[in-house]
Amino acid sequence: MNVILAVNDKKIEKFMLSGAIPEATVLTSLKRREDVVDSVYHRRPNLLILSADLTGKLDMREIVSAIKKSRPEVRILYIYGQRDEQYKLFLDFLVRNGVYDIILDDFDNDILTNAIYHETALAEVKGYL
Repeated sequence: MNVILAVNDKKIEKFMLSGAIPEATVLTSLKRREDVVDSVYHRRPNLLILSADLTGKLDMREIVSAIKKSRPEVRILYIYGQRDEQYKLFLDFLVRNGVYDIILDDFDNDILTNAIYHETALAEVKGYL
């Protein structure tokens, strides 16, 4: 599986580049929000691991919407991080746009590995909303 990392997180990058998931080939690791849509469009990954930790001003909703429009076959694994006042609204947006693979709060390599190997179904994310 070809993967684009768009997380700006050294821990995740190190884990993904270590070969711990032999089926995953990291095509690129992005740091800026403005680079994500173009990179996904041209590199055509199977999986985009995406986090709000990227630098830049582009809204994450715009990024997700553009990817779902131009490359709907790309699976997005969204790492939300800490719950804040907006997280329920954003999770609702993700689910309504077909993003069901979501990691909330703190996580470790086992949780990330499990999320990569096991695609989440809509019924499983209804508890987030």
